[in-house]
Amino acid sequence: MGLTRRDAWMLTGLLLLALVLLGRRVLALRPQPPEITRLTPPAPLPRLDLNRASAAELEALPGVGPKLASELVAHRPYRTLDELAQVPGLGPRGVERLAARLQVTP
Repeated sequence: MGLTRRDAWMLTGLLLLALVLLGRRVLALRPQPPEITRLTPPAPLPRLDLNRASAAELEALPGVGPKLASELVAHRPYRTLDELAQVPGLGPRGVERLAARLQVTP
């Protein structure tokens, strides 16, 4: 009992169909990568006006204590943020850190 050529082609086609369907099933079961969500960047921190902020507001800045806040107030008015370098107790790194959180308005 041999297969005819037509039966062999039919059997080959059915096997290919079964492989395709099985492959699709295996791919569907494969774990999917996590969905990437876009994070919105954080809102920029509000800047304090160096000439108008109270000592208490200046103390709320990172690295500013009561003494440095009173020095900042005592050296007013400021025309530019570069003048922060003249404040005693405030080094170059402190000037960089505070410049991002302060502004000067005339």
